[in-house]
Amino acid sequence: MRNKLQVFILLISMAWIASSCLDDNEYEYEYPNDTAITAFSLGTVDRYVHTLSSKGEDSVYTEDVDGSEYKFYIDQVKKIIYNPDSLPKGCDATRILATISSKNSGVIGIKDTKSDSIAAYSSSDSIDFSVPREIRSYNVTGTAYSAYTVTVNVHKEDPDSFGWHTLAQNNAELAALAQAKAVSVNERIYLFGIDATNNLHIYATNITDGVEWEEVTPYVSLSPNASQNAISFNGYIYTLTNYTLTNGMTGTNLMRSTDAKTWETIKEATELTCLAGASSRYLYALTPTGISVSKDEGFTWEAEPIDTDATFLPSAEISLAYTENLVNEETEHLLLMGRPATSEGQESSTVWTKVQEYAEGSENQPWSYVVYDRGDKFKAPYGRQFLATAYRGGFEALHCDSDSLLVSMDKGVTWRKDSVGLPTGFNGAHNFAFVKDGQNYLWIISVDGVGSVWKGRHNSEGWIKEETAFED
Repeated sequence: MRNKLQVFILLISMAWIASSCLDDNEYEYEYPNDTAITAFSLGTVDRYVHTLSSKGEDSVYTEDVDGSEYKFYIDQVKKIIYNPDSLPKGCDATRILATISSKNSGVIGIKDTKSDSIAAYSSSDSIDFSVPREIRSYNVTGTAYSAYTVTVNVHKEDPDSFGWHTLAQNNAELAALAQAKAVSVNERIYLFGIDATNNLHIYATNITDGVEWEEVTPYVSLSPNASQNAISFNGYIYTLTNYTLTNGMTGTNLMRSTDAKTWETIKEATELTCLAGASSRYLYALTPTGISVSKDEGFTWEAEPIDTDATFLPSAEISLAYTENLVNEETEHLLLMGRPATSEGQESSTVWTKVQEYAEGSENQPWSYVVYDRGDKFKAPYGRQFLATAYRGGFEALHCDSDSLLVSMDKGVTWRKDSVGLPTGFNGAHNFAFVKDGQNYLWIISVDGVGSVWKGRHNSEGWIKEETAFED
């Protein structure tokens, strides 16, 4: 330890002496006392990948990962350096070459993991980053240093691995629902359903639970149609409910709630036949003549342009989801789909898409009806239930007759089988609800005599994005 420290001190001294002897004594030089690490990057990293041979035998091979593609951020206030985008699972962090730059040509040292010994940094010597390391930047006079903690993050999970978690099983109350629809609001899942005698029931669970469900009793009367009209938007549950006055007059109210108990009436909404869903900013509903949009949380509505006859709009089991445009943050891609009004001759579900632009001065694009050729094997499948949600930059859907989830990466036009199978015990012959929560878990809630609940997600959907911008 003493020898390493002496060598390091000698390096600092030599740097100071060299800078002192660059010229004659006719000039006086002032040497900066401040110091900092200004840049940090990695070189090539070894990655060990496990695979199965054709005989089912486990084997390991090595591949190179370009560490320079993983940007490191330097927090000059907290004195920490880290990569918010972790290296892939299997990367060997015990021996990595690093390129480190310092302010004012300061000397860089690395503290030993088991002692206070400081070793001189060299870009040609590998460093063990399997644990956080203290790296110091000394000023040229050796009178001060800045110490940083460097953490090289490596994923411990395979990003594409997906697992289903079994939650409630054989729940009698959920099983008693003939059909249901689920929404995720304020870290809770709300299940709206009707039983065999057309009575409305609402059940709720925390998104971290799913085993225990409690029945929610609203403080106002909601009609059975509130079940299939339930949607989530901006921290609220929205729904439509029918009413009949004592004089026999009937109508429909648009209502919203944060907890499914206390409800606020937004407006009389007889012009709306079904709430379809929401984008990040607007609400959408079906009307007898087409699609309407609300840009003020449901208080006023206006007709949307559509590119074909409204008779092609879905009539039941409606899903509306959206994905963000990767180029323009003021643009989203909307998907509206459901069961067509008639089943005669149908080979596919009804699919409509829209490019929603929010930027000032943007043209309001029409909803576009997707026409499939007969025999198209990638069309949206027809069936009793085909429910979709936004997921991983595309759309993920659950179909009553499929043995896996279905995925669309072209804005909902074509659909292919995902590698994700369905949970053990799920049977699409029974009605179900399908929803994504705020932690990116996909929930399947099987009602109609089953009463079972599952949730799952790809590992990468649970990774937390760390802060990447700091003020000096």
